[in-house]
Amino acid sequence: MGYVWNRGTSKHPNYWLRIWQGAHRLQEPARTPSGLKAQTRDQALAILRSRERQIIDGETGRQRDEGYTVAQLCDHFLAGYTSTRVRNLGSYRSDSRALLAHVREALGAKLASSVTSADVEALRDSLLAAGKSNQTARHVVVRLRRVYAWAVRQRLVRQNPTLGVDLPSVPLPSEPLTPERFLTRVEVETLLAWTREHAADWHAFIALAVTSGMRPPSELHRLRWADVDLKRGTVRVRRTKVAGEDATVQLHPVALEALRAWRGCPWHVDNAPVFALPTGRVPDTKTCWKHVMRCLDGAGVRRVRVYDLRHSALTLAADGGAGLLEIAALAGHKRLDTTRRYVHDKAKRANAAIGAIKLTIPKGPRRPTRGS
Repeated sequence: MGYVWNRGTSKHPNYWLRIWQGAHRLQEPARTPSGLKAQTRDQALAILRSRERQIIDGETGRQRDEGYTVAQLCDHFLAGYTSTRVRNLGSYRSDSRALLAHVREALGAKLASSVTSADVEALRDSLLAAGKSNQTARHVVVRLRRVYAWAVRQRLVRQNPTLGVDLPSVPLPSEPLTPERFLTRVEVETLLAWTREHAADWHAFIALAVTSGMRPPSELHRLRWADVDLKRGTVRVRRTKVAGEDATVQLHPVALEALRAWRGCPWHVDNAPVFALPTGRVPDTKTCWKHVMRCLDGAGVRRVRVYDLRHSALTLAADGGAGLLEIAALAGHKRLDTTRRYVHDKAKRANAAIGAIKLTIPKGPRRPTRGS
């Protein structure tokens, strides 16, 4: 009727249950009634037997959504959601896991069927009060809405409490970025000069982030030395966010020099992650944020988000005279409306474009006037 499988490793297990109920298959993490994860296979098997007895006795079922907590619903979604509209399912699940962490913290212990629109609005307001951006709060609510929509289709819950909840307003994709969302050329130069002298372990990461247009930290942390060609000065980005395909990026001379110096570290081997620590592990998002903030503070440069290093690269390209198509190719954008955000001085550029139109009208015979 069901079985246990380990989605983790022998050292760090992550036991899940796969149970058949009639013609339907359920997948859920092996958790005790108190919500604790099973630490051994024997514990997971005991939880499986208990779930099987519940199903046989009719205590729980696909129609009894009262038994699912919001945290369990999120687990089901992460394990079972698929869509033809999602090009890169791995990246989508990773993003979903990060967004739904906010949901787990606020609503994870509540029964999924007891969540109301007021609860979702309280979640939205608490995120904004905690200093999260409108865009982050919007993404969290939208992803929770998708979780419930999927759960309704799977008959895990009966209704979607997120419907009708107002979403925080965010800038349109074509609106320019505000100045606090990117670093200027002088700030980038100051930051790179400081990291080269005082933070060599993060100099290559920041140099690549502010010159390549790659998405930090996700795309940078997926890089392996096998993807880097120091002779040709290129890197291969695997599974880009928008297209879900591999892409080749030409390295800026500053980034190429930094990567060559970084490659000389003794713990770097051919197929190791490029930005691995001496232990061989890639820093997590929190560690990355902490070190980037340390570098910004040390250089005397105002703090921006780690992702804003990418914004800085695209803005520098726009200010350097690159056209929309070139910037879109660098960023991996499919819509030019998104790329236009990085072109800030529209009036100046429009005047330059008009001035670039060279017309010379040859003199011809004088046009006769009326009455002549």
